[in-house]
Amino acid sequence: MHSPALLLLCLLVALPTVGYAQAEQPPAPASDAPTLPPLVTAPDEPEAPEEPPPGETISRERTLGELRPDNLGPRLLLGPVVGSVGTSGGVILGFILGAIVSGCAPFDGECEPFALIVPAIGMGWIVGSVSVYAMGSVLSGEGSLWPTMLGGAAGMTTGLAALAASGGLTWYSVPLLTAVGAVIGYEISNAFVRAGRQARRDEFSGLQVLPVVGRTPEGGILGGLVGRF
Repeated sequence: MHSPALLLLCLLVALPTVGYAQAEQPPAPASDAPTLPPLVTAPDEPEAPEEPPPGETISRERTLGELRPDNLGPRLLLGPVVGSVGTSGGVILGFILGAIVSGCAPFDGECEPFALIVPAIGMGWIVGSVSVYAMGSVLSGEGSLWPTMLGGAAGMTTGLAALAASGGLTWYSVPLLTAVGAVIGYEISNAFVRAGRQARRDEFSGLQVLPVVGRTPEGGILGGLVGRF
């Protein structure tokens, strides 16, 4: 029978071998890594408007109006030509309308003279003056219609007087003087409009001082001057 000491020695020798024979335990699973919050993109910045919205900023140029280039030379050259053609066409149109309304043919000797002459004069004055006004507006003019019409009426009156004095020989004076009178009336009104607009621009371009009075949050009164150079 073996002694207890020998049995104990055998156990001590076998213990390291048993420890090496044990399978390695798998490592403990690592804890879940913290998740990052989702990325949120910043909203796109709105594009700056090309012009300030109405009521926010009013430019000085829009307030006073822009002065367009004054094509005075072309208007003075083309005005009598355009006005004469328009007056002549209006006279012919007036004769036709007068004949239709009165029911008689021109130059038949049975029509009243005023039945044809009055519509011819009226249509010649209207068409000639409006032609000058339209031509001036196209060439950057800023004249008014009524001064143009008054000038055309004065020119036509002068032309009719010259026609009556010459016994019908100066028939060309009616359309020509009507056009010239309309051009003069248009250019006078154009000069007044431009002079007034330029005066307002000069007035706003100088020193401006305006008194300002307001109330402070503490209840006091604050005053001062606001100026622009």
